[in-house]
Amino acid sequence: MRQKARASRVPAFSLLDLITVLARRGIPFDQPAMFRTLAGQYVVDLPLAADDIIAVADRNDWDTGPAHTALARPGWWQHYRDWPEAWLQIATEARIHSAAAPSA
Repeated sequence: MRQKARASRVPAFSLLDLITVLARRGIPFDQPAMFRTLAGQYVVDLPLAADDIIAVADRNDWDTGPAHTALARPGWWQHYRDWPEAWLQIATEARIHSAAAPSA
C-alpha cells in the first residue's frame, strides 16, 4: 500500500522508516528491545539479529510463534549476506530447547 501511495505522490512511511529517523536524530530508545517487542507481536521483516530471534523464541518457550514466523519470511533472510552463521546460532540454541528442533 505504501508503494501505491508513494506512486500517487502521497507521503507514506513504514514503522521501520520511523525508527530509523528516531535513531538518526539521536532520540534515546532501546532499538533492539523495540524490534524484539514488535517481532513478538508478529510484526515481520524487521532487521533482527540471530540473538533477537533467539530472545523472541525464548519468550514463547520455543513453541511455534513469532520467531518461526520471522524465519519463514524471505524478508528476514534478506538482511544477511552471510546467513549461515546466523542460522547456525539459531539452530544450535533451538536444539538445546527441543530434541525435535532442526539440527545445525
